[in-house]
Amino acid sequence: MNLYWNDDCVADPTAPLGVVKTADIVKRLATDPIDGVELVDPMDDFFADGRVWLSTFDECALEHVRRVHSPEYVEAVRTGSPQGLAESSGIEWSEHLFPMGLAHVTGVMAAVHHALESGTQCGSVSPNMNRARRGSGDKGCIFNGIAAAVSYAITGWKLQRILVIDCDRDWATGTEEILASQFPDRTVHVDITCLPGRGYAERDGNFSKAIFPVMYADKTEMAVQRMFSDESYDFIIYNAGMNPVEAGVESEELAQRERMVRWYIGDTPAVFLSGGGTPSAIVSTDALVDLHLLTLNEWARYGRLAS
Repeated sequence: MNLYWNDDCVADPTAPLGVVKTADIVKRLATDPIDGVELVDPMDDFFADGRVWLSTFDECALEHVRRVHSPEYVEAVRTGSPQGLAESSGIEWSEHLFPMGLAHVTGVMAAVHHALESGTQCGSVSPNMNRARRGSGDKGCIFNGIAAAVSYAITGWKLQRILVIDCDRDWATGTEEILASQFPDRTVHVDITCLPGRGYAERDGNFSKAIFPVMYADKTEMAVQRMFSDESYDFIIYNAGMNPVEAGVESEELAQRERMVRWYIGDTPAVFLSGGGTPSAIVSTDALVDLHLLTLNEWARYGRLAS
């Protein structure tokens, strides 16, 4: 199973801990590898269709970032002006911000391409992206790589039906805004959060639910099962946030969630993102990495069984 990441993902020295943790995941894999997981730089040349290709996934990322975000916002992140808009993600602007945000999406583009070209499943060690809106960032999310992945899958691969499963703690407000305005007839968006209230309006094609720690995994399964009960999908994108632990969800509940989601995905081409989770007094860096490895271990295990 390919897992995409490179050093550009943490190129900004002011990157928040929720971004830096991606490097911690990669470091752990170097010392404690998972059977079946291959770490791949999305900018490496790759083999497909019987030949070697020069990677242009950074160009692909920029194209689809520009499709799903406003020109004003993309230019603000690139130049730092206006400052308020450039820093709307909550990350201080520097010359590193734009290439770092683009690197997060580049890994997702490479993962989408590999999954669809080979009809398989893979992942990107990308930080959370789901709150970035069309015209701004939010809470550490620079560009919305989930929406960019949907854009690439639809325009580049002509897919008709895509499922986005988001199990991050926070409402995926940015993802829903973009999907509802640009791809309402091609996407189903299930958003499972640990926050109260409602993040956005219901529409045909989305389903959102606030789930709290008691019986978290069982309630999550009921929500996910609903999406698979009478429909199939060309492609699935899974945002495997681990920040529900900050809301009191136990690690075993998260492990059960990962087993369940992977089982429902089955053989459908799919990618996962590492999603939300920040080292804190509630969860240490090592403990957070352990949680993210639940996803990697489960997807690798399923791949070994399938082969």
